Amino acid sequence: MSIVGVDVVTATGALIHADESENPDWLWAARGSGAGYFGIVVRFHVRCHERPQAIWETHHVYPMEVRDELLRWALQDEPSMPAELEFAIMATTPRGPLGEVVDGPAALIVMCSVMSDSDDEAREALALLDRCPVRDRATVALEAQSRSFVELYDGPDSVEPEGMRWNADGMWTNATADELVPAVAELFDTIPSAASHVFWFPWREQDFGDAAISVQGKLYLAAFAGWTDPDQTDVMLAWPAGQMRRLEPFSRGIQLADENLHHRVGRFLSDENAARLEALRAEHDPDGRFLSYLMPTGA
Repeated sequence: MSIVGVDVVTATGALIHADESENPDWLWAARGSGAGYFGIVVRFHVRCHERPQAIWETHHVYPMEVRDELLRWALQDEPSMPAELEFAIMATTPRGPLGEVVDGPAALIVMCSVMSDSDDEAREALALLDRCPVRDRATVALEAQSRSFVELYDGPDSVEPEGMRWNADGMWTNATADELVPAVAELFDTIPSAASHVFWFPWREQDFGDAAISVQGKLYLAAFAGWTDPDQTDVMLAWPAGQMRRLEPFSRGIQLADENLHHRVGRFLSDENAARLEALRAEHDPDGRFLSYLMPTGA
């Protein structure tokens, strides 16, 4: 964990410091309780890490016709790739490497980056993407390029521009490719607008240590609806939650980042951690001064 301490304003108005030796319950809850935290964090104390010597990135675009093969490969092949290589697939209106919209029908964008000790190691890791069984079908395949941290973040940030309305929902899953790929066809086929997108992110489960965060899986799957016309609001609110509700049999839970608990309640902490969090809330904020998770009444 990189968060090693927090300064918190409590329900009584006191300012306290919390770390692993002082007020450790407050630090435990801050590591993953999200909007359900029972205080106001005013300062984070973080562990710094050495800056990577090499940051490289590449960007491939595939037609939607190869969707099943691409999704299956990403889910099955990712565990064999170096830990330094991170890649995700986004289905949306075609975008360039800096997020710029490109004319054409919805497509599959493979976004890949590596943080490594040397340029050679980074290029070698990105070259593994050529193992994709439909590599010859890519309509865009940029050569690997060295990037700054700013450039690395600019591309993904531009996918969800400011000034739009956004609604999201997602899930963690351990479903196999044989189970999941056929099931998500409707999700990909019903993306409701040019800005909306589906996010397919293979994940290696992490040891979170002493932290509230406790739900993860082998894949993070999310749907993002983006729009500007108020008349589209009902459709855009219904699509992410409706699709995740349909896929619920494959879910291990949700992530407290892209959730919309008011529209769909999902498991976001282990049962043990959820019980511990609520016990701490009752102890430290018995009068409910801080609003907890926004769920439907009775959830």
